[in-house]
Amino acid sequence: MPMIIADEMEADWSRCVVEQAEGNEDRYGSQNTDGSTSIRNFLPKYREAGAVVKVLMQQAAARTWKVPVATVRARAHTVVHTTSGHTLGFGDLVELARQLPMPEAGKLVFKSPEDRRWQGKSMPSIDLVPMTTGRSVYGADLKRLGMKYAVIQRPSA
Repeated sequence: MPMIIADEMEADWSRCVVEQAEGNEDRYGSQNTDGSTSIRNFLPKYREAGAVVKVLMQQAAARTWKVPVATVRARAHTVVHTTSGHTLGFGDLVELARQLPMPEAGKLVFKSPEDRRWQGKSMPSIDLVPMTTGRSVYGADLKRLGMKYAVIQRPSA
């Protein structure tokens, strides 16, 4: 899921860090991922999220350089001014980008399948090692002060 967003926003995957959000349905809506529904149900939203970030980064760079936004292009965690060759990293643009108005969803331009860098390619897993070495935290790992434990007692056969 994060890889789809990162690809659409023109991030450098080797520089991305994925952090698991808290499970909070009231705040974030359903976070249910069983039955392989994450991609099936939310692919357009992931692409939209990435495209919004790319637009905001490009707009921030254009404002910084005082050039038309059409003359800048995001690529690999950087925005390039295509005329002069000047570059700015995403980190340099975050503060300004977060102050800009959100672009209209209907005006976003999404990558075509042939322009997607990671779709259909073997990519390293970022959470496999924590999951297989016991470092990942799951719901069963939750402990609360004064928490009680229960088991089902079954009658003998």
